Amino acid sequence: MGFFAKEYTPLYRGFDTHFGPYQGKGDYYDHISDNGGDTRGYDFHDQEEHVAQEYAGRYATELYAERAQRIITEHDKTKPLFLYMPFQSPHTALPSEPLQAPDRYIDRLSHIKSNGRRKYAAMVSALDDAVGNITQTLHDQGMLSNSIIIFSSDNGGKSTSSNYPLRGAKNKLWEGGTRAAAFVWSPLFKKSGYVSNHMMHVTDWLPTLFHMAAGMGHRCELENEQIDGIDMWEALSSNAEASPRKEFVYNIDPTPRKRYHPGPSHAIRVGDMKLTFGDRQSGWGSPPGLTTDDPIPEHLLRSPKLEEILIGLGRQEVTSHPVVVHCGDKPSDASYNCQVNRSPCLYNITADPCEYRNLAGSLPQTLADLQHKLQQYQDSMVEPRNQPTDSAGLPIYHDGIWGPWVTLNENDLKGWSEVPSISCSMHSSDPSISENKPEIAENGRQCKPCRLRRPCIRCRRCGQSKRCRQSRSCRSCRRCRCVNTKSKRST
Repeated sequence: MGFFAKEYTPLYRGFDTHFGPYQGKGDYYDHISDNGGDTRGYDFHDQEEHVAQEYAGRYATELYAERAQRIITEHDKTKPLFLYMPFQSPHTALPSEPLQAPDRYIDRLSHIKSNGRRKYAAMVSALDDAVGNITQTLHDQGMLSNSIIIFSSDNGGKSTSSNYPLRGAKNKLWEGGTRAAAFVWSPLFKKSGYVSNHMMHVTDWLPTLFHMAAGMGHRCELENEQIDGIDMWEALSSNAEASPRKEFVYNIDPTPRKRYHPGPSHAIRVGDMKLTFGDRQSGWGSPPGLTTDDPIPEHLLRSPKLEEILIGLGRQEVTSHPVVVHCGDKPSDASYNCQVNRSPCLYNITADPCEYRNLAGSLPQTLADLQHKLQQYQDSMVEPRNQPTDSAGLPIYHDGIWGPWVTLNENDLKGWSEVPSISCSMHSSDPSISENKPEIAENGRQCKPCRLRRPCIRCRRCGQSKRCRQSRSCRSCRRCRCVNTKSKRST
């Protein structure tokens, strides 16, 4: 979400807690972010406090799981909980040691002979255990039976990971870089235990989560319903025949980026057809495979404790549902029938998910239709707001720590009050359960901690009901400078 100014960090963008880094990657043990040169600095925060040294030597994946378990355990069960867990694993760490995992995980994967693949698998195994521990805690707290668990990757893999048999990798618009694996689990589903092939875009999670919350007895309101996402709840929960989503934009980037693409790049999918242009040429990786014929040890594939929990919830014993991508035979001209940096390429992604056969020449009208659709999106898009690198934010100027370095003024914050408001509350006749409505602040406008429309809060240290005095900060409640209020309702 950015961190050049504190208003862009999680606590000022709608989250009640934040634990972890601001950067996109870092050392799993020392919690240092380093992209070379003067970029080396500590990057690990608890709320707004720097705590990298406090947690030095502790593996990040396990730290995140422990904090999540604590949040679940301490949570008021009469209120809904949204827990966002963007695990660092299995992203690379530092250039000097990109793959990091505890030895106990590496040792149990001796059947994988490739050192890089074994470390990568160890990182995923640690992540798997972390998810299992969080699930166990939800069960222990009596919350699992009314929970929805979403697990999703953010993009295709790179280096030691494998996107086979799909084409391309991370940072590319090919399917190998954009088609992400995911699963959704909940006892609230009408149907479960199936592989979904519904077209879905990451923006669909917002309205889908709103529908989920409404079905669980909560009231959710979105101030501005002009959003890109589509509600996928019925399609996912009942495995409906057709997806409500019929098209999506992969990306439209009008700015050349030497590292990723030499000029403007874009891609769109409408129905079965995908148009892509401007990306760098990419090939297909080799099958990851195993270097031994020995079967994978059973204990690496199953969790008896979690299976016992799920059976206790009335779920049948789980059987594997491998997701197999069928591409057919690879044509001899697959590598050069599309010169994507010179002219647009067209693929039938349903029939040809591996992007072997460029149909731009044989389907000119379809190509023109997708180009027109893409232009409609491009005409309505907001201009990129990328800013040049600001060396003033480097850790060498801030005691070796990554963190906000710019103070915003009133003019910088104009327009923040127009950010759409999102709020959820319990349906209940119990007056002690508050409807999540904003209090009125001293200036007569809605209470907006950190310039966002957010409800008034209780100070985490003193526990008193508060309302916000804008544009100031205090350490006592770590959100906004507050004054006591005699409001009848606090949230």
